[in-house]
Amino acid sequence: MSKSKVPVIDAIHVTKLFPVMKGIIEGLFKRSEQQYVHAVDDITFTIQEGETFGLVGESGCGKSTTGMLLLQLLNRTSGTILYKGIDVASSFTWPGYISRILNAHFFMPIGYGLSYIFRSKESRELFTEVMNEAIKEARIYKENLNDKEVLDRIKNLRKEIQVIFQNPYDSLSPRFNVMDIVAEPLRLLKVYPSEAEVEARVLHELDSVGLVPPEDFINRFPHELSGGQRQRVGVARAFTVDPKFIVADEPVSMLDVSVRVGILRTMNQLSKERGTAFLFITHDLALARVMCDQIAVMYLGRIVERGPTEEILHNPLHPYTKALIAAVPKPDPDAHRTEDLPIIGEVPSGIDIAPGCRFNPRCIYAIEECSQIDPQLETVKKGYYVACIRYKEINKIKN
Repeated sequence: MSKSKVPVIDAIHVTKLFPVMKGIIEGLFKRSEQQYVHAVDDITFTIQEGETFGLVGESGCGKSTTGMLLLQLLNRTSGTILYKGIDVASSFTWPGYISRILNAHFFMPIGYGLSYIFRSKESRELFTEVMNEAIKEARIYKENLNDKEVLDRIKNLRKEIQVIFQNPYDSLSPRFNVMDIVAEPLRLLKVYPSEAEVEARVLHELDSVGLVPPEDFINRFPHELSGGQRQRVGVARAFTVDPKFIVADEPVSMLDVSVRVGILRTMNQLSKERGTAFLFITHDLALARVMCDQIAVMYLGRIVERGPTEEILHNPLHPYTKALIAAVPKPDPDAHRTEDLPIIGEVPSGIDIAPGCRFNPRCIYAIEECSQIDPQLETVKKGYYVACIRYKEINKIKN
């Protein structure tokens, strides 16, 4: 783990709610409160320079949505996201008033939208509030257009924050060859003044990710590459502008097991050599152990346990983390599971979440208070946090 104490990313009480769309008939004739999917709900964490921070959990827990919020591919509902102390939302503003109007579903569908605005006093007040906020953001955007310092900051942020996508078959344009794919960010951001320097940098990056000799790959198209080679091209593209922060969203889940280790080793080596901070999103605890210095376990939009990877995987305190680890198959063909998994039922809906602990309906340790108290992350020791009102009792920890 990096010894540096420079925070690259600070996510502070970040929330993302998706409105549940209603049909035209229901919107026009039925009066009901707006419902939301709680994709990410009040999460906080910090990623240091050179550190790999992992988000783990079941599908649908909010891991990928968190990554998209940090990349500003989605607008947060509330909270703050800082990149080296800079609010990334204000830096990436492309007019916020348009995104707000599109996200506020007044026109989707039109019939429901009209009823949403005019049918009640509450709806009209909400409409006024959103439009006032849109006008405010439009004014900020207009000011930013005339501020060279802000525009330069946006350009630098786009250069310093990159992403490695999950599916190498969809994330590479079939119309571009490898040279154009890796060189595209260099050309768009005008990193080098000459095409010769761009080509030299592309060759260097291809060599650094294990596509050797690089001259044999620059003129190939994605359909001429294997899945592992495609993902190496994606890794090269992410690193080619020397980013300070990369979101890797399940970067090897689409690949054969035989090629995963090599790509993970390459990513880990490059991140340590260049001091790049990583958000590593995965559902595989084994990959998290190999790649991550710190991990956060997510469940239904919330972080339920956060701390050093080895400590959490060797001695988990939250019942959900215990269940994830207990479900990992043992690499012994003669081994038979004798204990019951400490989890019951299915993941509940993220709409209209019941009060109390979100894991309460599936937890074998739940008591009556668990359905009434919404646990917040509590400090176990420096750098280690857990959200469970019974973790001391469950783990037999003395006060």
